[in-house]
Amino acid sequence: MAIQRAMLLLMGNFSRTTSTEALQVLTGCLPLDLEVVRSALLYFLRRGKTVSLGGHSLEPLPEGEIGNDFRIWLLNEKKKQLDQDLLLQWKSRWSYSQKGRTTYRFLPDATMGRRIVPTDFSYAVSRLVTGHGQIKGKWYQMGLNSLDVTDPYAGHFHLQNICSSSTVD
Repeated sequence: MAIQRAMLLLMGNFSRTTSTEALQVLTGCLPLDLEVVRSALLYFLRRGKTVSLGGHSLEPLPEGEIGNDFRIWLLNEKKKQLDQDLLLQWKSRWSYSQKGRTTYRFLPDATMGRRIVPTDFSYAVSRLVTGHGQIKGKWYQMGLNSLDVTDPYAGHFHLQNICSSSTVD
């Protein structure tokens, strides 16, 4: 996972303290262990072998009197089904993970990250969406800042509090 994390950090303007799970969602990259399972299953599927790996199993394509077009269609359908199963597993992990909860508030669906979040969003947007970076509320949580906790707009969700409680005249 450390290898994937290093690459994910390079894919955007992210703070080093952003969780790997949040980075995966924001970049739209399948977790590395699921990607390894996917690659292995596709390898064995192309070779026509039965395999069970990572809670997923694949049967080889039927031999014999089936046409080449049907064989290609069936192979593509099996690939689509495998991808859907892995995405469901990823969504489930993201929903139950304890990490990246600030990002989860913005992107509760793990697979929507790349479709919603542009690749070149600014560091300020990254700080807002991840809750990591030079934010006074985060500094306060880590004991690095003496923030006035009685201020209702202080802390982590300053923008959300202002937006939900202010009115435009």
